[in-house]
Amino acid sequence: MYTSLSAITPPVAKDWFGKTLNLDFRFILEEKNNHILFGAQFPKDCFFHGEPRKFTEGLWAQSVVELFLHEVGRSSYIEINLSPSGAFWAARFSDYRVKECELTEFLPMIEEGTHEGTISAQMSFDATKLSTEKFEVAQTAILANGSDKHYLTRKFAWSNLSAAKALFGDPDFHQKKLAEVL
Repeated sequence: MYTSLSAITPPVAKDWFGKTLNLDFRFILEEKNNHILFGAQFPKDCFFHGEPRKFTEGLWAQSVVELFLHEVGRSSYIEINLSPSGAFWAARFSDYRVKECELTEFLPMIEEGTHEGTISAQMSFDATKLSTEKFEVAQTAILANGSDKHYLTRKFAWSNLSAAKALFGDPDFHQKKLAEVL
């Protein structure tokens, strides 16, 4: 799976609470002709679980990168989780936190591996197989290392403004306000 350099962000600077990170975590996100590539480069010492390329519930309890595909003009959205192991999970929500169904038939292409002291996991899929609607996206992540957890959102990862907490309260990645046009 080819990842263009423009798809990989610089290291994330701040977490949800505005705390400066001293970890090498980078978001990966790119869209081309309705084909989405997403994932992350995680620090090598993060905690995660799940078998590579297996549909696995509960990935959010450990380190994970998440993609929220919010359908424009609707309250429905799709959430996709990807673990550093390459395990994944996906579900369709009819409204805010109202799970309609798990997308167990969702079969993305997934690649995982290590590179220069980081763990990389990325997935590629055709967005039109999930919905014919246009999407706005929110890319988020949870980094777990023992009892220490960092909540990250691409939208505020380098912000010198107020932390996401000041704007949105406690971490809640399902909020449509975090979505942006891809």
